Amino acid sequence: MANGIIVKKQSGDGCCFDLLSPDGLVLCRSPRYDSEAACKAAIACLRASCAALSLNYDISQTDAGRFTFTLRSESGEELARGPEFAAEYTCKRGLELIARYAPGAELVVPTHIGGASTGQSYRG
Repeated sequence: MANGIIVKKQSGDGCCFDLLSPDGLVLCRSPRYDSEAACKAAIACLRASCAALSLNYDISQTDAGRFTFTLRSESGEELARGPEFAAEYTCKRGLELIARYAPGAELVVPTHIGGASTGQSYRG
């Protein structure tokens, strides 16, 4: 089975991550964390929850009638949000994909020189 990809992005004011499916579809996006350590802790928490099959999440409906989810740590802190879906069952399918791909997801950190991307990344 193919693994997902976690893309960790860092900027001067914090750090965040996206979980992608093996074909590059964004499954969820984290909020911005103040430190790299907090971001790494959130990634570890997400991986552990998925590996233990104990995802803590809320599904909500937007004003436009679409559905989205928020993944939470055991203490209730937001780990990541999902994209909007047209139906609740497709929203739940997105959660199933996260549970499948997050535990073994490869961590990728894009590298940058100044403001321009080199097109390279560090995989680790």
